[in-house]
Amino acid sequence: PEMDGLIGDQMDRRTVLLESVKYGVPLVILIYVLGVLQYTVMTAALYTALSMIAFGIGVPQIQAALDGESNREAFVETLEQTIDGFREGVIVVAPVTIILAAINGVVDILMATGVPTAISLTLLDLSGGIAIVAFMLAMIICIILGLGMPTTAA
Repeated sequence: PEMDGLIGDQMDRRTVLLESVKYGVPLVILIYVLGVLQYTVMTAALYTALSMIAFGIGVPQIQAALDGESNREAFVETLEQTIDGFREGVIVVAPVTIILAAINGVVDILMATGVPTAISLTLLDLSGGIAIVAFMLAMIICIILGLGMPTTAA
């Protein structure tokens, strides 16, 4: 059935294939580096980010060449989109970063005073050594300590 009214302009097969390569290959690289090579998460993220940059620049160049457009114009457009994406990303991430920095200060203060150890020992005393009771009390403590915070920070 026709769904043009719902979806709008549909991409042709070549565009779908190029977009699949653009986003699929970095995902495969991430899975391969983490799962098969068993590198650290940061190293896998580095390789994935580098592949995303390479494919993010390379695929529009290939698409421009196939469409008969100027590679220079495609490169400039890709660069503009990248800068816009960085700007929007910073705007989205900034509030979460501020909250996490504040939480880090609270965690440092708690660790310096030994409060987490006292909470753990009190939790074990209250539960009487029964694991399910300790889990329930820990859940309640986590909920109380996480009140008023966004999900990411909690």
